[in-house]
Amino acid sequence: MPARLRKRKWSDGLPLWGLIGFGVMLLTHGKTASLAAVQALELCGTVLLPALFPFFVVSTLLGDYFPSSGLSRILGAPFQSLFHLPWECLIIPVMGAVGGYPVGAKMIAQFVREERCTRQEAAKLLMFCNNCGPAFTVSAVGAGLLHDSRLGLLLFAAHLLSAVIIGLVFSLKTSADKVISLSEKHEEISLFPALIRAISDGFHAFLTVCAYVIFFAVVIALLRGLLPASENLLSAMLLGSLEMTTGVSLLCGMTLSPALRLSAISFLLGWGGASVQFQTVQFLRESGLSCGRYLAGKILHGCLAALIVRGLLFLFS
Repeated sequence: MPARLRKRKWSDGLPLWGLIGFGVMLLTHGKTASLAAVQALELCGTVLLPALFPFFVVSTLLGDYFPSSGLSRILGAPFQSLFHLPWECLIIPVMGAVGGYPVGAKMIAQFVREERCTRQEAAKLLMFCNNCGPAFTVSAVGAGLLHDSRLGLLLFAAHLLSAVIIGLVFSLKTSADKVISLSEKHEEISLFPALIRAISDGFHAFLTVCAYVIFFAVVIALLRGLLPASENLLSAMLLGSLEMTTGVSLLCGMTLSPALRLSAISFLLGWGGASVQFQTVQFLRESGLSCGRYLAGKILHGCLAALIVRGLLFLFS
């Protein structure tokens, strides 16, 4: 029987009905959707532009210059021994930890496009190099929402520790391929062409991030109108799994035990939310990288980070 005549499952039509439902809600709740889009656009201009765009530019330039430097060779030796990755790739986890989502993924995609690492090495880097940065974890969550920067440092420590553990575990299986030194493989880069490319690529990446932020802000606003009790833990985790900041904000305002609140927040920071992961997938698809293993790794990252927070709270209580 031809494939088009086969009996369809009822679940096959769910995406279509979901899109129709979303379109209807845009019409019936247009004011809510418009307000959410405007607020997200303001967030992009006042928060994301100064926070992400400079890091996108700097990360591209560092990706060009740092791998071939003597400092990279000195600092990269322990990194290569621990993670069985080229020492030139050390800059990726550093910028991924400092710059926050999705700086690490952008750098990995850049290295793959320019043949600075293999796809197998990129897949390994993705498991632990795309992380939530200290600006959000320590400043926004710790000092801003929890009113205690020490809690932000605790969350950030658990976040990075879980990333390192995952990186070490997935680095146990080494590749037999010979690594070609980047300094030997690539020609010297001129500053002005590199700067022009970095600014152009960085702004394109920033616009991509903003597009997903605005879209998911609208989705979250419409979903919050449907949820009967948007202030319970389940709703907060559901919304946070879509958009990390929304879920973290709800959790910080709820009456929960400190251990449960911090563990839930730690999971959301490790997972990053669907909005962040769509941004990441966009960069990966442009470089032909697979996303399935990476997404599974981020769920594992969230679970491990939640367990580490519980352990640290027990240790220091």
